[in-house]
Amino acid sequence: MDRRITDRLAVDPGDIHVGWCSGRLIGGEQWDVICEELTPEECIRRLDTWLGLRVGMELHHEVIAEEFVLYAGQDQRNVGNRMKTSELIGKMEFVCQLYGTELLRQPASIKKPTRAQLRGRGIKQVGHGTHQRDAELHFWYRTLRHGTAA
Repeated sequence: MDRRITDRLAVDPGDIHVGWCSGRLIGGEQWDVICEELTPEECIRRLDTWLGLRVGMELHHEVIAEEFVLYAGQDQRNVGNRMKTSELIGKMEFVCQLYGTELLRQPASIKKPTRAQLRGRGIKQVGHGTHQRDAELHFWYRTLRHGTAA
């Protein structure tokens, strides 16, 4: 059975704004990439629909999210914070599990080197605004490193 990834979704989770970047492999080599900005609630509803369509059609897919890490020195600023970003990632993990899909996590540190890789390869980002472009960077990082390998 061919386990080539044909659909890939990358999400830049946030408290209020969520970057969403989905790509579909067209013709075996070219990725058709679409970026959007959603609310956390829209993200969960859309993820459920996105996974439902792919699992139902037996399309090979991946879901990627920027991981949330609390760094030293931030703890005082986050006292009393509900940590909505980490809550969103937990909800995404749950929805992925419902469909038997692993939620892959990538560190924020991939963004700067991936931007340089895109420039070097002549790949133009299609996303607008920070959240869309960050989600797109996570999409391209995974794509450039793993291509269509499962």
